[in-house]
Amino acid sequence: MATSFSRYAAIVKNLRGVVLVDPGEERSLRFLRWLSNRFRYRNVGASPSVHESLKLRGKVLRPIINLYYPVKEVRDLIEYLASGLGTYTREVIETVILASTYVSPVIVFGERFRGSLRSASINTIKTSVEMNNKSLKLHLRIADYSILDTYLANLRLLEGLWTGTAPEDVIKRRRGVAVNEGRRFWRLTKSKGEAPEEEVVYYVDMVKAANDAGLVNELTKRFKYEDVGAALTIVPVVAVPSYMIG
Repeated sequence: MATSFSRYAAIVKNLRGVVLVDPGEERSLRFLRWLSNRFRYRNVGASPSVHESLKLRGKVLRPIINLYYPVKEVRDLIEYLASGLGTYTREVIETVILASTYVSPVIVFGERFRGSLRSASINTIKTSVEMNNKSLKLHLRIADYSILDTYLANLRLLEGLWTGTAPEDVIKRRRGVAVNEGRRFWRLTKSKGEAPEEEVVYYVDMVKAANDAGLVNELTKRFKYEDVGAALTIVPVVAVPSYMIG
């Protein structure tokens, strides 16, 4: 897909989140309708691969819009990671990288992508508290604040990969940021409900995924920090519980 910085600039201001869903999964259409009803006045983005899969099944509903690669280097980074991270689907890689680039949280539904998100997470929040539409909307807003408020701090830590800091140290320090940010979701963890605990928020770090696969050294040689740093921040991913969709 072609890059377009001008379209990126037009989209980023009004983006509420980036959706990650497999349209072939059960209840995915119900989820998309639910999403459409909840975000009437703000856009929800979809990566090119997710948008194409929705389009093929006739499930592209407002306010979902196709996201653009703002610059060639972001597209090249996605291609590089997609070829090197064999256990991760392109949808996950592309969604997280573009969400980071657009400074936006991810909204995930279904089970297909959970394993990859779990593997790349540096802080996972679980809850047994049952959410409703009001509380979910609140926690999506918290996720939005979270990525924005920590963006520069995570970029500064990320730069260490290009200046000699060990990848493990960068990941550890960014995990500290994510754990601290996770406290914003205290309403989900302050008490125990009757239901079993369910994973509801992942702080996803694609640097962790790349390091687990032994790709970081080559990545820093192939790409400049100035070109791809914005694509490699920590991205909060909010999982919409299936019971909310019906």
